[in-house]
Amino acid sequence: MKLANRTFIVSGGSSGLGLATVLDLLASNAYVSIVDRSPPPASASLPTSHTRYIQTDITDVGQIQKAVDATVQWTQETHALLGGVINCAG
Repeated sequence: MKLANRTFIVSGGSSGLGLATVLDLLASNAYVSIVDRSPPPASASLPTSHTRYIQTDITDVGQIQKAVDATVQWTQETHALLGGVINCAG
């Protein structure tokens, strides 16, 4: 699967397995929308051009819809097509 120049939504991407997934995707030159209650730690040093943090409670369907809509809008700005959704929350 081609990861470069694709956008991925990673729920729970601010810590643990989710953050490791984000870092792996970024190493492949992907764009990553991090959907989580808390922002990633500053120590992660994520590139702002390839990441977007969207504060979201994934137990709230309305917040999930807003996060997906915001990510789709971002793909229109970056021209990086949506590549997938990875759930690491919980």
